[in-house]
Amino acid sequence: MEKNLEMKKTTLLRLTAVSLFFMALPVRAGQTGDDGRIEPAFTSAEISAANSDPLKFTIDPDSIRVVRKAHALNPGWEYLENLRSASAAKNPAVVVIGEIVNIALKIWDIVKENAPVVDIDSKYASAMPKGIESWAQLNGWSAPTGAVYGFYANNAYGQKWVDIEYKVLYTSGGRYNGKGRYLTGVTVIPTKVDVNWGTHVTLSAQVPDSTIVN
Repeated sequence: MEKNLEMKKTTLLRLTAVSLFFMALPVRAGQTGDDGRIEPAFTSAEISAANSDPLKFTIDPDSIRVVRKAHALNPGWEYLENLRSASAAKNPAVVVIGEIVNIALKIWDIVKENAPVVDIDSKYASAMPKGIESWAQLNGWSAPTGAVYGFYANNAYGQKWVDIEYKVLYTSGGRYNGKGRYLTGVTVIPTKVDVNWGTHVTLSAQVPDSTIVN
């Protein structure tokens, strides 16, 4: 009872934003549109429904969980074909084996406003020796692999409110002139997005430079 009373005192609506670290971010009353103006994060109908039943539209932070559902996926080389065609192999003058860099994306949306991003298959991160411009410059790659994860959250009544599944894929083992073990095609692809009306979920992948290590 005390928990429910405390929830009623909090903000009626909660916008859950999740990164690859799966941290729940604070409530937002608005969001910035393409023109830079602040737009309402929720429609008048959503706000009205939340006023009528606050607990129904409040995410219980204790219920948020990430579950590994399957591992050792075998996606095949097809998902890397866009990466191969998008970058031509070059011969750089200097390659620094001891320094690892991400030659691809650092941050990108996976799910935006409850819908999978349509061009997610071409968005990825990598870990390459400095000086490399394309994963095709390396050889010895192992077969692509990955795992399936589920991201779930309940509302304050204990009802399942967010049900999302996604694949984490990567290709490892690349070598440059017989040296190193590098990564490419590190990506996250949503396979199921089931979010109840009145809740807005955005998933983003982020690869800070500080996480690219040898």
